[in-house]
Amino acid sequence: MNYQLNFAAVWRDFDTLLAGLGLGLELALVSIAIGCVIGLMMAFALLSKHRALRVLASVYVTVIRNTPILVLILLIYFAMPSLGIRLDKIPSFIVTLSLYAGAYLTEVFRAGLLSIPKGQRE
Repeated sequence: MNYQLNFAAVWRDFDTLLAGLGLGLELALVSIAIGCVIGLMMAFALLSKHRALRVLASVYVTVIRNTPILVLILLIYFAMPSLGIRLDKIPSFIVTLSLYAGAYLTEVFRAGLLSIPKGQRE
């Protein structure tokens, strides 16, 4: 087989590809920043003395981490308008990625907080 790769389409639309890369990086950075805030708050809730906060944070982490991200994207983009909350494409994607990152970062922050001795944590 003598197959030749044809990069003409790539070079022709290279500026569009770079714009898409920039948008993807922007969405990721914004979502991770918001997810860090969510994750830190939920990690403190998981370590709280209040049972209601622990249960709420535990349910959030369990539900979000066990739901595929594509299902979350579809729920937020298509199901939220039926509840009266209408989001455009980019904000709905940022909300979804932030919730998803927040659930995973909750466990990261919780493990980090548990590794600190109790006296220093207080």
